[in-house]
Amino acid sequence: ASLTSGEYTCETQSFIYQSAVLTADASLAEGAKTFQITGTDFASNSSTTGWTVTIDNTAPTTGSFATTNAGTAGLIEAGDALAVVISEAVIDLAHVKAGWNGSSTAVFVKLLDNGYGSGKDGLWVCIADTANCAGGTNEDELLGGVNLNDPDYVANTVTFNATLLWTVGAKKFTVTIGSCASGCGGLGTGGSSTATFTPRSGADLGGIRDKAGNNMSTSSTAQETGVQF
Repeated sequence: ASLTSGEYTCETQSFIYQSAVLTADASLAEGAKTFQITGTDFASNSSTTGWTVTIDNTAPTTGSFATTNAGTAGLIEAGDALAVVISEAVIDLAHVKAGWNGSSTAVFVKLLDNGYGSGKDGLWVCIADTANCAGGTNEDELLGGVNLNDPDYVANTVTFNATLLWTVGAKKFTVTIGSCASGCGGLGTGGSSTATFTPRSGADLGGIRDKAGNNMSTSSTAQETGVQF
C-alpha cells in the first residue's frame, strides 16, 4: 500500500500524513488473510476498516492438451480445434490478450515448416499475422507453441484465421481454426505423431499467468499421442 504525503481535509478538519510504503511479508503462506487499517484524529476518535485478501504463491500448470479433427485426417483445416486445460480458473485474461474477457475473440494460427527443427513442424496462436508470432521474437504469441513432431503438415509458413475462447468452468482455452489466410498452398497431410504443447510465460503481454501474477513455467508441458488434426 503506497501512501502519499501531504495535507488532507475531512469535514473541515485538516490532517497531515507522512509518506511510507507498507510491504506484506514475502513469506506469507497461501490462503485468506485479513488486514486492518485504523485511522485516528487529533481528538483520539478512531475507526477501523478491514479487508480480506487471498495469497496465491502457486503458478498455474498445464493439465492436458488435445486436438479435434473436423474434416480430413492429418490436414489442418477450417473447423479443426485445439484445447489446453490448465490447473487454475482465475486467470489474468487481459495478459493473454489486451482487454480480453474470455469470450470468443479473433486470433491467428500460424504454422511453420520445421518450426521446431529436425523436421518438426510447429503451431502457434497469435494476435497478429507477423514475423513476431512464431519463429521470430514471439511478441505476438498468445498461449504457447505446439510441436507437431511431424514434417508433413506444412511445406512453408501457413496462417489461418481462428478464434480463441476461455471456458472458466472447464479451465480451458479452445482455439478453433477458420479459413486459411496465407501460404495455403503449402498445406500437407501430417501424421498421427505425439504433439507437445509448451506454454508461453513471463512476457510483458501474452502468455498465461494467474491473477496473482504467477507465470506458467515453460516446463509445464502437455502431450497428445496420435494428433487428431
